[in-house]
Amino acid sequence: MSENQVSDEFKVKSASLAYYVAAFMMVVMISGAIGLQHYTMMQQKNTVSTLYLARYEYALTQRLGFLIAKYRANPDEHALSAIKEANSEMFATHERVAPVLLAEMKGPASDSATAQASDLDKLMREFLRKSTAFASLPDGGDAAELADAIAQGAQEDVPRQWNAQIERFKVKFAKDVDLQAYICFGLLAAALLLLAAQVFALFAPGMSYIVLLRKHIDHMDATDPLSGFYNRTMLFRVTAALISTARRHKQEVSVTTVSIDDFKGLVEEYGRSAGDSAIRAVSRVLRKVLRASDLIGRVSGDEIAVVMPSTNESHAVMAAEKIRAAIEEMHFSIDEGPVALRASLGTAELRADHKTPEELLRSAEIAMRHAFESGGNRITSYTAIESGQPTFVPAVPPLDSGK
Repeated sequence: MSENQVSDEFKVKSASLAYYVAAFMMVVMISGAIGLQHYTMMQQKNTVSTLYLARYEYALTQRLGFLIAKYRANPDEHALSAIKEANSEMFATHERVAPVLLAEMKGPASDSATAQASDLDKLMREFLRKSTAFASLPDGGDAAELADAIAQGAQEDVPRQWNAQIERFKVKFAKDVDLQAYICFGLLAAALLLLAAQVFALFAPGMSYIVLLRKHIDHMDATDPLSGFYNRTMLFRVTAALISTARRHKQEVSVTTVSIDDFKGLVEEYGRSAGDSAIRAVSRVLRKVLRASDLIGRVSGDEIAVVMPSTNESHAVMAAEKIRAAIEEMHFSIDEGPVALRASLGTAELRADHKTPEELLRSAEIAMRHAFESGGNRITSYTAIESGQPTFVPAVPPLDSGK
């Protein structure tokens, strides 16, 4: 396994591990947020119940003071029964509320808040003891003192301190809920950011690859894979638009076709791969010699067509000579050794009777075949053929073979 393969495998494993870790973290954060939200809802429910009972106990202290004062003014069994009932309810309520409400005040054993909580609990229980004692002996010797103490406690100390503790409890609960909400939102936000990062890390490269692949497919649809030039279909499509523009603006257009001499013999002797290498070598020459504005396409086999905008036939012949000379001077070799490449070229200029790119190309192909049949390694123009006196540029002796 090569170093690059090891590196790629390591990257894939690292990316997979990072994905699973990130996914696990997202599950943990989302689960934590859900759990915290559930805890907060339950806490809210319990707190509301506690506050309701605390308010009810606060009201009972005032009710006991009122009932005892009423009984003192007009003693009867009904008022005494109401005192006993209110006292019983207050005792039961205090046993439920005090552990929750007073626990919020407590700190270390020596802390002043802990002492204050204990004092408040003692105050409430003392109030209950006095009300219970009065309900047991409403006409006893100490009844008047008990009634006065209960009335005073109901009006001052007990309700005031109990109500202050209720307010402190509400404030602390509100802060706890806010903190829990912030934590919950923070967990969800972190999970969303991690999800966004995962989406970006996984899908963005995927989308880029899809776009790149689409461009590659479009490029393959438009180009010949062997030469890298336009394929026949795309060349004719682009040439048709060029011809339309040239006629509208009265501009010249010429076509030059290039064919490797005795290409069939080259393939038969050295194989198809040698023929492909020859086409690629000629394609490199064309890229080097021709202008950026010239349109090049592989028409079929070894035939390559060059569409030259703003070029008349005489200038096309001059450009074709550059191509021919460059191919002749090129050093081309295959596994068996160096091979001499030569080419025949034909040129034709756009005329009124050329209705389509195919007709213009056909004229250039006629001139190209004429050059090859005349010995190869030559250039012939379609106009020269029509005149009956074809000229070859340059006049060179024919080759024994295209190799």
